[in-house]
Amino acid sequence: MLNWFGKSIWCDEDDNVVVLPRRCMNKLIRLAREYSPRECGSWLAGVYPDAKTCVISDVANVPVDSSHNHMSFCRGVSGFEIVGDSYVGEWHTHPSGTC
Repeated sequence: MLNWFGKSIWCDEDDNVVVLPRRCMNKLIRLAREYSPRECGSWLAGVYPDAKTCVISDVANVPVDSSHNHMSFCRGVSGFEIVGDSYVGEWHTHPSGTC
């Protein structure tokens, strides 16, 4: 991971890149701490400026109809709305994991 101008940047061995602004990373961390020790997650908004790059612009709150416990998470759909940028993916935590 590379930190560059307030963004976290990940690149894999195939040169696929994910750019995550610090404010989005901070929101992910806040949500993970809020729901810990249960798993949590939501969807991500952003853009693909090219075929190998994803730039995240927003992290949705955990939907209230999600089900989650210490070992599993099923994202709900309540409040699903992407305004502006497009849906680019999902995230979720594994607070009881070994990684």
